[in-house]
Amino acid sequence: FYEESMGKFLSVPQFGIPRESLQQVMAAVDAYYRFMVAIGDFLLKFNIPLKDAFEVLTKTVKEREDSGEGFKSAKEIYDFAVNMLDEKYDAHIKSPEGVKIVVDVVEKYLDFKRKSDAVRDSCFKSLSIPTSKEMEDVYRGIYDLRKKTRKQESLIRDHEALINNLNQKVLALEASLANVRKRG
Repeated sequence: FYEESMGKFLSVPQFGIPRESLQQVMAAVDAYYRFMVAIGDFLLKFNIPLKDAFEVLTKTVKEREDSGEGFKSAKEIYDFAVNMLDEKYDAHIKSPEGVKIVVDVVEKYLDFKRKSDAVRDSCFKSLSIPTSKEMEDVYRGIYDLRKKTRKQESLIRDHEALINNLNQKVLALEASLANVRKRG
């Protein structure tokens, strides 16, 4: 707004961060904190199966010792614990609550990424550094230009071969006309 109103009459650039950029920065910071909250919630709830598994493992070890069928080795305890953790985490991740929490983390991350990319692009524009979208456009243009150049080079080679062929035919025709004139 400043650049289009007072800035163009005074020929003085605006100092500091423009309001739109400041809003983008604040939105990105807000999205970051929302993402961190979602990660914290995810980590908190992701430990529930681990806690439950330790309780079951402790109870199972005690029950086996009391019945006289204790675990024979640490490897057997380890395998039992791994299988139990696999089952508990598999059930947790596939549960509606587990799916919801993973989806929430991913959505919050994507929102943060989108907003932080907007801030990065604004900073790049203010520093006259091309954005990734602009660079993609440049690379696409270079690719298309090279592709067209290769096609044109191929077409030129074909035409040069055709011209050489026609030149040889013209020379042969001139030679045969010269022979006809000598005879005639």
